[in-house]
Amino acid sequence: MNIVKMIATLSVVLSSSVLAVPPKAAVPANFKLSLERQACYGFCPMYTVSVDAQGLVTYSGERFVKLKGTHKAQLSKSQLTRLYKALERAKLGQYKNEYKNMDVTDNPSAILKVSGIKIGARVGSKTIEHYFGDKSAPESLTRLENEVDALLGTRKWVGTGIYRE
Repeated sequence: MNIVKMIATLSVVLSSSVLAVPPKAAVPANFKLSLERQACYGFCPMYTVSVDAQGLVTYSGERFVKLKGTHKAQLSKSQLTRLYKALERAKLGQYKNEYKNMDVTDNPSAILKVSGIKIGARVGSKTIEHYFGDKSAPESLTRLENEVDALLGTRKWVGTGIYRE
């Protein structure tokens, strides 16, 4: 009978230690993202927005934006997870590092930098330089850049049309 008690006690101890393992974080601690919007020959907004693994958003407006200078915001955990999942779904490894052909001139550029995310079969970082006059750039890249802007809430700083300088 003592052996039965020992086995029962051992199974309770083992099962409780398994349950005590914390769940895997939705967003890794080394995750970082930045999106830089660069000039065009005209009035295109120029700014950089970034977010870290804690959800701290930092915006720096330069020209043709509603708010210049540095501004900060905080994403909720669910907003940060939504952003991270959108980047995972985008399969960043499918994109080239640059799309810089000047098929059409006078367009703006965007630079998307992401680290701490799965790129193909490994976790790493990816930088994509995207000139909007490069006809070889996939439309999905532009959609991803716009989705990043939307999820980070840049519109409140960038403004639209008449609300820019």
